[in-house]
Amino acid sequence: MIKLYLDDIREPDDFDIAWQFYEGVAGVCNVGKWGFVAKDGHMVSECKYQEIWHFSEGLARVRLRGLWGYINLSGETVINCKYTQAFDFKNGVAKVSNGKYFGLINACGDELTDFVYSEIDNFQNSYAIAKRGSFYGVIMSNGDVHIDFVHNRILSFDYVNGRIM
Repeated sequence: MIKLYLDDIREPDDFDIAWQFYEGVAGVCNVGKWGFVAKDGHMVSECKYQEIWHFSEGLARVRLRGLWGYINLSGETVINCKYTQAFDFKNGVAKVSNGKYFGLINACGDELTDFVYSEIDNFQNSYAIAKRGSFYGVIMSNGDVHIDFVHNRILSFDYVNGRIM
């Protein structure tokens, strides 16, 4: 029994592991399954997931049957568990993988790009360097291509002005 952060709201034997609170909820584990508990002690999501991540922009990544999706702060599934990899939402956009390629989704689960990228770097000022096929280009967080995929590599990019340096 590991009890880390929930001393004031739950009995000591409620969970095997408890995480720190993010956005008012904490991840908890019971018998190898994960869920979320609110600061007032009520279960936001039952302990049923193989793996979870903290909430970011009101959504948390959850893994069920080997695939990732997202739930909201009410514990409702917002984006079904269908991705082999998923990342936190930042500015309303998350990078996800279908097992072969990466694409972008919004917080409603709408796909902003096709799944054609073998790499997508982190976004800065709405720009990210990405690789499609053998070439690199730059995409925007809305899914638009900003710089065509014609470069063997992009070593330096001006994220403020949106151009290769």
